[in-house]
Amino acid sequence: MIQRSDPVRRIVGDRRHQLGRVGYAGPRYHHYVFEFYALNTKLDLPATASRPELLEAMKGKVIAKSAYVGRFKTEPAASAAPAK
Repeated sequence: MIQRSDPVRRIVGDRRHQLGRVGYAGPRYHHYVFEFYALNTKLDLPATASRPELLEAMKGKVIAKSAYVGRFKTEPAASAAPAK
């Protein structure tokens, strides 16, 4: 049990965050960045190649690049207790 003298309890009180627990829940939004490249040739790389190896092999072969950013919101868990 959190004691009254706990500084977090003094600031947050008994309020519950979006996951149904008391305290900091972390960021509610996160994002993924997908990068797409059009190349003028095929690359001869193994499937286990690292990102730095891939980028090095692509140097001088990129004819177009695009990116898609997907932003997602964290929803409360369905089984979370309602906030009081």
